[in-house]
Amino acid sequence: MKICKQKSYIENKKGFTLVEVLVSVTLFTVVAVVGISAVIVAKSAYEKNQAIKATSDSLMFVVEDISRTARLGDLYRCLPSVVPSINLEDIESPQDSIPGQNCYGVAYEPFWNMTSGDPEDQIIYAFAPVEDDGEIVGALFARSLDDQTAGGLIGINDGYFQRITPRNLNIDLERSGFDVVGSEDFISQPRIVMRIHGTITERNQTTELSLQTTISQRAIRVQP
Repeated sequence: MKICKQKSYIENKKGFTLVEVLVSVTLFTVVAVVGISAVIVAKSAYEKNQAIKATSDSLMFVVEDISRTARLGDLYRCLPSVVPSINLEDIESPQDSIPGQNCYGVAYEPFWNMTSGDPEDQIIYAFAPVEDDGEIVGALFARSLDDQTAGGLIGINDGYFQRITPRNLNIDLERSGFDVVGSEDFISQPRIVMRIHGTITERNQTTELSLQTTISQRAIRVQP
């Protein structure tokens, strides 16, 4: 009798049906795909944010370097137009921005030689267009430390200037620039307002960037 009952119990025990197995596998697959997709999206967003942060940090380093030399410099001069070349003979005297005018570049005497009449030592920063992978983008340039030109025209794209902003940053030349205030009168404290607007492109996505800083002179004024 015991054996018969045991057989009956075994015969009546049921397993999972094919439909139940298929439903379980489908639910597991959906959960796995959603989970993996979320991890991939989070990883991509993290890498994008890290790249944007690296670009922002590089730009802040550039701004801090400009601020350091400009605070100790003198005879600030507005360069009012985007041009492929700059005449060093025209930038020895200070010049403020005209109200409503955008200065695409700024020049000044360095703190190690704050005397006019020597165009070779002028520090120059300028916003200008540049071709990058077949496209025209905006960038910030600095006069090269290797430039030993005694005077005359120096070209933005002739090796006399170095691009100092990251390549994935496209600067809007219409909205970016410098304002020079109080450099001509030798009474008020001169200052430079620098504005940078543009977009950071990373992983085929663009992120808006806007930065503005005011640089006030710390050095003793030198009458030219």
